[in-house]
Amino acid sequence: MGAICAILTFVVIATLHTSALKTNSSIDALVVSLASLLLFFPLLRRPKAKSPHRGYQQTYAKTVTGLLLLTTLWTLFQYLSISRSMIGGVDWFYYLCYSRDIINGYPVSDNIHSYFPGVYVIWTWVMRLAGQDLATLQSFYQMSQIVACLLTGWIVKQHTHSRLLAGFAAVWTFVLVTKFDGLTGVTESLAIIPWLIGLAVWKGQPIDRAMPIKRLLLFGVLLGWTVFMKQQAGLLSLGFLFLLFEQRMSRHHWKFLLSLPAIAVVTLLLSVLILGDGLKPISLGLKTAAAYGSEQSWLSNLYTQFRHDESLWIATILAGVLFFKRSSWLPQAAKEITPTDRVVGFALLAFIATLIQFKARPYHHYMLLGIPSMVLTCTLVYARYQNWLTESSGKRVIVGVLLILPCIWCAPYNDSYHPLRLQIPEGEHWSRQHNPANNPVLQSISESLGRSIPAESRLLILPGRYNSIHYSIESLSDKQTGYNFNTQLFGAPDDSWL
Repeated sequence: MGAICAILTFVVIATLHTSALKTNSSIDALVVSLASLLLFFPLLRRPKAKSPHRGYQQTYAKTVTGLLLLTTLWTLFQYLSISRSMIGGVDWFYYLCYSRDIINGYPVSDNIHSYFPGVYVIWTWVMRLAGQDLATLQSFYQMSQIVACLLTGWIVKQHTHSRLLAGFAAVWTFVLVTKFDGLTGVTESLAIIPWLIGLAVWKGQPIDRAMPIKRLLLFGVLLGWTVFMKQQAGLLSLGFLFLLFEQRMSRHHWKFLLSLPAIAVVTLLLSVLILGDGLKPISLGLKTAAAYGSEQSWLSNLYTQFRHDESLWIATILAGVLFFKRSSWLPQAAKEITPTDRVVGFALLAFIATLIQFKARPYHHYMLLGIPSMVLTCTLVYARYQNWLTESSGKRVIVGVLLILPCIWCAPYNDSYHPLRLQIPEGEHWSRQHNPANNPVLQSISESLGRSIPAESRLLILPGRYNSIHYSIESLSDKQTGYNFNTQLFGAPDDSWL
């Protein structure tokens, strides 16, 4: 009976998720999410050993878990196949054009240093190994996103020893990446990888004499490479503040603790100096980030992110409250902090630090730096509070919200991934089109220019921002302005030049 109920409920919820794609309505998404409670909340029940409902509960849980695994693998394969050609955006073609010029030995503008050089190191390395074909580069970017999701799951596995929780964390991370403009090809998806590897290497252990020097060095180097990839990724390193806060109780050794940021800084400086431009990439990159114009207020920009996925924020806020109150609500946590708590504290403060980005702009892709931290916080706090599942129905609901609320939410964007969406629309029907190369007008312009302008010709495209044309026809930018995003200086607001 448990298996039959699980299958019937699963079919109904999957059908609702698929039908929601046709309207892209927030109301429909909310209805689907509430209906999904019928599928997921029964998984939290913990019948007693001699209860007559124990057999039903175990069968139901195993059936639902198996169905979710099969549909996740099937829909993920579908989504990766469809979404590959959709990867790309303004920033992405900016990186690709400069990386291509570096490989070919063409002189580049100082504008290249608007971003820290790590992103160009990655893309030049990929181009040298696999070529400059757009589809190949898109496949690599997909692989990098999958790696980031798997690393998130692996960290959860390290601390919970649960393959189910680890798989959930990996899939949830991918769902969020696709919601928050992860298909635009931005650097955040690459910059987060060394940070996640660093957490996996560290394992939340005290930074003292007992920690192997090689592990400490590697952790510091990976933090330095995180900043090397993107200026704003340095905010993730502020999770170190939790270790300083913890040092009030002498959890670490001061000499080893302070050596961690020193190693990260030295790594960043050496990585930049090796490239031969001195410290210019750092100074210009920081100057560019500091010069970002403000769009709306900080609170308004954060509200924009909240409305993009309310369930994620509610779950994270709840997890944060549970984490900081653990000494009162979990007696065993008051005795000594665990490695899991240390990782959660580091990740939670790192996420809070990334919110500084929204003081200037409300761009969704800024969330990509903090998404793994949010997932780690929710899943690991859930693992710490699992004893609440058997104490009372109220506590069971509170803990269950950490995982169930984000899991059931069906965002009204048909380009985002969800394992319960059994039918994924083709890219041309997506409501959000990120890749300018898929714009039919730009394709027509590129074809026309490609027939009349020789490759490697220098062009000044006005307005800027349309660097996909450069990459498509293999032209070079103006030496002085470089590849740029300047749409206000030369362009009409309605793109009438097209």
